Amino acid sequence: MDLEQLQKDFQDCLDEKKYLLILDDVWNEDPMKWNELKQLLVGGGSGSKIVVTTRSSQIAEMMGTIAAHYLQGLDEKEALSVFLQFAFKKGEVNQFPNLVKIGEEIVKKCNGVPLVLKTLGSLLGSKTSEHDWKLVRDSEMWKLVEEQNNIFPVLKLSYDELPPHLKQCFALLSVFPKDYAFGSWEVIQFWMAHGLLQTSNENEDLEDIDGSNLEALPRNIGSLKHLRYLHLANSNIKKLPNSICKLQSLETLIIGGEGIEELPKGMRYMISLRMLWMSTRQRVLSENGFEHLKSLRFLAIGNCENLEYLFEGIQNLTSLNTLLIVECKNLISLPHGLKSSTALKHLIIGYCEKLDLNMTLGLEGREKEDDDNQDYLVGSGLRLQTLLIGRLPKLEALPRWLLSASADTLQTLILAECENLTTLSGRQDLTSLETLEIEDCPMLSSLPERMPRLRHLEIERSPILRERCKPEMGEDWAKIAHVSKIWIDDNEISSSKE
Repeated sequence: MDLEQLQKDFQDCLDEKKYLLILDDVWNEDPMKWNELKQLLVGGGSGSKIVVTTRSSQIAEMMGTIAAHYLQGLDEKEALSVFLQFAFKKGEVNQFPNLVKIGEEIVKKCNGVPLVLKTLGSLLGSKTSEHDWKLVRDSEMWKLVEEQNNIFPVLKLSYDELPPHLKQCFALLSVFPKDYAFGSWEVIQFWMAHGLLQTSNENEDLEDIDGSNLEALPRNIGSLKHLRYLHLANSNIKKLPNSICKLQSLETLIIGGEGIEELPKGMRYMISLRMLWMSTRQRVLSENGFEHLKSLRFLAIGNCENLEYLFEGIQNLTSLNTLLIVECKNLISLPHGLKSSTALKHLIIGYCEKLDLNMTLGLEGREKEDDDNQDYLVGSGLRLQTLLIGRLPKLEALPRWLLSASADTLQTLILAECENLTTLSGRQDLTSLETLEIEDCPMLSSLPERMPRLRHLEIERSPILRERCKPEMGEDWAKIAHVSKIWIDDNEISSSKE
């Protein structure tokens, strides 16, 4: 559908109908675009309203037909309440009266702006040192806030507090144009290229400075009962002290570098852990208690060159939303319980040369090949929204257990560098799929049958599919003729439905 037809359909939908349109946080100062939008909206019914929020008085003047209403900030009592809510966990405020007093002085400088209060509260939430709080209170940024009458110097503090390697990634991303859309697999490769996911054979980069001189953690680190964030991605640490398992307030743990030789066996006691990003030299993870981490939402396992098996009981991680497994070249199979991980929404697997998705693991070392008729497959409870699979040379067909139960929930499917993948098994109606990207899958011979909501299709360096998706002539063209954005080998294809 071209732009002109889309505009006509939009106006037909609005014809004589009363509507309320809210445009929140508008930054575009191009009057031509605003005039084009106004022309589309004039056909609505009497009494229709458009509400625009913006931080720019110039935009308000350009868009407004009535005088702008300038929102006032929160009063001091409300502002302090918002700040404390983000700076302390429930029940902690009374434990730090000295910090609260400093916080009151910080709040007075925030002019009641909720975003600033939330940002600074979250920033200071992991800090219990008076020195850190006073640095914020006495920062030179407040002069810039007054002189420039904007809040960006305050928001920049969030960036300043990032680990060095993440700052580097933001700096690199800034070279791309505004609103640039990254493909999912492109982002994963970007992470790997810049040290977030380090490959086994790369030398140390200049960016790998954060923690590079740290050889060991203090044995009494477990006494830091309020510690919430621990970043060891580029350290030289080989072993973690057992006391780390006493960090019951820890929410984020990132372990990388050369890989921890052996993780503590009491990690089950880290009950507040929400994000775990780890690299280890262990062969199995069955003795570390990961299956008891009920608060865990994000689990990333990367650059584990010795790892052959994960751990049973993964279905007990009832909060697990995202699972990422990359650079585990000796990983053989996934845990049997993964099929019952009903909370899992995003699954990313890549660079695992020995992994066979058609093999499931019951007890350690006892593998069996899945059969489509097994009860195991029928009972799959996965309800994935995103599935990204890349560089799995042993993958010949997507197993039924992976797609079947997610057929009506899967929104994004990315397949990349799977040289032996020939077919997408299981149920072929992916009724919620909106984005399908296939790159470097030379043997893949067909697309799913029904994808009624598909809006973006990209096929790169996959010759069989390229022929089958030729406009009007290809065997699979009827499956994709309704798709609005089709890219094949970097060429945009026009749909016959436009």
